[in-house]
Amino acid sequence: MSAAGPPQGANCAPSGGSAAVALANATASVGVHPNAWTRLDDELDAWRASGRRATLWCRDDDACRDGAALRRLLGIARAQDIPIALAAIPAALEPTLADAIAESAIATAIQHGYAHRNHAPPGARNCELSAHRAVAESVAELVKGRVRLVREFGARFAAVLVPPWNRIDAEVVARRIRVQGGRDP
Repeated sequence: MSAAGPPQGANCAPSGGSAAVALANATASVGVHPNAWTRLDDELDAWRASGRRATLWCRDDDACRDGAALRRLLGIARAQDIPIALAAIPAALEPTLADAIAESAIATAIQHGYAHRNHAPPGARNCELSAHRAVAESVAELVKGRVRLVREFGARFAAVLVPPWNRIDAEVVARRIRVQGGRDP
């Protein structure tokens, strides 16, 4: 694995090198510090030296539709053989996203909340799945969203919830588990 970080402003995957360097090149333009990729490479080298192999995947949030940026991301993932999880927003989902995932053996859809709407009061951190609204309403939306994702993506959907803004109230989690009893809808 390479010990060097990506060139600043890199916009494409290298023709060779490690998967971490490919990811670094793909993300350098969005503010990911190159030292983070060097640390990842070092850690993966340590795993390899001890006979272990890490399984990595990438996540892309706010997926709603197919487009040039998604095609570029899927191309990089395919070229580097890196699984990609697309965190889809069920309420905003367009059929083109399901088509793009169906065409890419490396892509899986996961759930990104329901509508990616902020329900926090002014001054509070953004949160869709918060105690600032009825927990039952949040849970009902999550169930409705999951049903839609299962219908649209079938076996290409993995039952993983990615809360918008990476925040979820503990009561929403507890109620969601009780509603489903740990089972698929």
